[in-house]
Amino acid sequence: GRPPRRVTGLSRGAGRTPTVAFAPLAPRPHGSERALSGDVLIEEDLVVASGETLIIAPGTTLRMAPDVSILARGRVEALGTAESPIRIVAAEEGRPWGTFALLGPGSDGSVLRHARFKHGSSAQVQGVQFKGMVSAHRTRVRFEDCVFRENLRSDDELNAVHARIEIVRCRFEDAGTLRVSGDERWTVRELSTVIWRSSRQNLPLLRSSTRKTML
Repeated sequence: GRPPRRVTGLSRGAGRTPTVAFAPLAPRPHGSERALSGDVLIEEDLVVASGETLIIAPGTTLRMAPDVSILARGRVEALGTAESPIRIVAAEEGRPWGTFALLGPGSDGSVLRHARFKHGSSAQVQGVQFKGMVSAHRTRVRFEDCVFRENLRSDDELNAVHARIEIVRCRFEDAGTLRVSGDERWTVRELSTVIWRSSRQNLPLLRSSTRKTML
């Protein structure tokens, strides 16, 4: 088949040397949209600025190079479908990518639907430490019909810090954990039909005023 399309960072992550050098991207106006679709190779950190929106089309596969992350300070609309899910996977077998992180109020209202995350880990991006394969810090985000599985080199498949997250019909497999920290205003607000599948002894950890459905 066709090789994956290479994509450079929307803006460069601090302290990272790109695997492949590309010409710098021109600045975009506040409120602009960027789109990813098809089979895409991500070879350096993608950083979505506050005020931008990252749109990931149904059926997109993001192949993440080792230790490479996506940091969204702006909104993410990753609206896959049951027939055409979005996949975020490692580009190289056995070499985990970093984190898919949403950070700050600029990313409020992000929605990820029918997204499948596999073989990520954790990372430090622009001076912020993210401890989960998927991380949400000080933001409000909805995960719907998503699958989190086989995170490597970190305990958490989903890590939330001072975040309000809605988790609807999601699956956590091969047992990383879901961790939530923060005060009662920022907590897991909805866990409906969440399926935990774990071969490890450490069960998912939920803290603060949370509730869960175990199937």
